[in-house]
Parts: sequence; structure tokens; C-alpha cells
Amino acid sequence: MAFKMSKKDWNKIINFARAREDETGDEIGGMAVVNKVEDDYVISEPVILKQETTGATCTLDKEALADYYIRMAKKHGKDVNFMWWHSHAKMGAFWSGTDTNTMTEYKSGNWSMFLVVNVYEQYKFRVQIWSPFEAHIDTELQII
Repeated sequence: MAFKMSKKDWNKIINFARAREDETGDEIGGMAVVNKVEDDYVISEPVILKQETTGATCTLDKEALADYYIRMAKKHGKDVNFMWWHSHAKMGAFWSGTDTNTMTEYKSGNWSMFLVVNVYEQYKFRVQIWSPFEAHIDTELQII
């Protein structure tokens, strides 16, 4: 099993981060779709949603997020998964206390995925298991 993302989708996330950092110096975040393809999970269609940002936080609008989930479920079916991603602008790619607190807001189903990037294309990628017990692993994301 591997977690994969196309170079085009990876570049889209990095370009979102660079554009926001150039404009305001703030972080930016969004969501992406995750589909199982054979034995792998393929992350695609990264988007930004309405949000509030600062140099150290980005908070997605709850209504925009709910609308996004509905649209993607209609497009991809009820078995679709999601990944929350966000940037740390020019800071390192690490899990801040704010990040780990935010992760619990996405606690649904058996597991979730999270990605933090910076403008230098450094990243951390996490798979978080929620059930039947809580555990996580920071693992490689294959850019294809």
C-alpha cells in the first residue's frame, strides 16, 4: 500500500502556498480527494476553500467545508476519503500544536490523512487511525 499524488496536484498545492506567502505571508489550507486505486491511495483534486488565515494559522469555513464534502461525495461516491492540507509558508514542515488540535476536528470514520507543506516543497504526511484505536504514522507521500 502506498499514498500517491500526481506531480500536477503536488505543484498545485505548492503554488497555492507560494502565492499566499507572496501575497500576505500567511498560511493557506484546503482539502483533497483520496480514492483507493487497487492497493494504493491516490490523492487528487486539491482545492482551497473559504478560510481565515494568519501567519501561523488557517481555519477553513465550516459551511464551505460541508458544501465541499457534499459536492465530492456526489462526484466520487460515498466511499471517498479526504485529506486536509495546509502550508507553513516559509517555516519548516512540522506538526504544530495547532495542527494536532485541528486534526481532531477531522475525526470521522476509521482514519484520516493530513499534509503540511512549505514553499520549499518540504512536507510531513500523516495517516491517523481513529478506530478501533487511535494511532498515527508519518509516512512517505509518493509524487508521481
